Amino acid sequence: MKTAADAGADAKAAARKKAEELLAKVKAGGDFAALAKERSEDAGSAANGGDLGLFTRGRMTPAFEEAAFALQGGGLSDVVETPFGFHVIKVEEHRPGGAKPLETVHDEIADTLKRERSLALAGKQAEEHRRKIARGAPFAEALAGRTIEETPPFAKGAEVPGVGRVPGFAESAFALREGEVSDLIESPDAIYLLAPFAYSEAHAPPLDEVRERVTADARRERGEAAARERADKLLARAREIGLDQAAAEAGVQVEETGPFERVDSIPKIGRVADLTADAFTLTPEAPLAPKVYGTGGDAIVAALRAHTPADMAGFEDAKDKLRETLLKQKREAVLTAYLSYLMKRAQSEGALEVRADARPRG
Repeated sequence: MKTAADAGADAKAAARKKAEELLAKVKAGGDFAALAKERSEDAGSAANGGDLGLFTRGRMTPAFEEAAFALQGGGLSDVVETPFGFHVIKVEEHRPGGAKPLETVHDEIADTLKRERSLALAGKQAEEHRRKIARGAPFAEALAGRTIEETPPFAKGAEVPGVGRVPGFAESAFALREGEVSDLIESPDAIYLLAPFAYSEAHAPPLDEVRERVTADARRERGEAAARERADKLLARAREIGLDQAAAEAGVQVEETGPFERVDSIPKIGRVADLTADAFTLTPEAPLAPKVYGTGGDAIVAALRAHTPADMAGFEDAKDKLRETLLKQKREAVLTAYLSYLMKRAQSEGALEVRADARPRG
């Protein structure tokens, strides 16, 4: 059951009570998947009966992960509290981990290197912009030539419109005063630099002011719910007779995206992270994606049309270089983390004052 990060005691108690009631129903013999589909407030997994798929350590929030990995296959947790709310976890199975042969992950390594290099370049450029602002340049002038995006208003602890929940984003935004700029805020896919444009006191606006927005939101939510309901039925039928036949039966046109790589935006769809991740687990023997995917108010049922084998030409010659590059990056990451630790320790002991705009990089 979801709760906001700044929810009061009464709201948390109500959410915990709902989770405890569901746990009691499961322990009494209730069907976990059916109850999750009916009562879960996680839009991403509710339609799939609460199924989160397989995940490794480091993917989930610590309290959730600790509870999940402490259970045996078929085990059921007590109510687990995380910053996002209260959860009941059922583990279907554990699969052993292990190192994969380099030959089976070479394309994943190459994609990771591309993404890391792109983020490193973006980080370097963003730091240069931040230094200009710290030296007195106006925000718009320092970022000339780049698109500056303004988010709609958001509250402490709430999801940021257009951004989602990025660790440190909202906290940094509310810590800034007028004319200040944040440190770099990094996520797996982007680097953010924040400057406050306006603050407003929390208030409930008159209905006349928000009527159009409320009406539009309600219309959009009804449309999304209807789309997901149709997609759920299509997916259920596709599991029986295949997607092409199920779509023809429902009068729905099947569209092909065309080929894409792990780091690409999906043609005709855009970036849907869980669909991209699931797409590369599909096989000709099991081509149907495991759930319905939401994007832009629509719902998607997907199936594999074809895999294009990776081009192995020259890979044997590149293996040693890839190993060398990865090792160098790991060493640099360890060194950077250690230097950061030393600086923070020196600051806390009053032995060092660190100015990020004056510290040399590299």
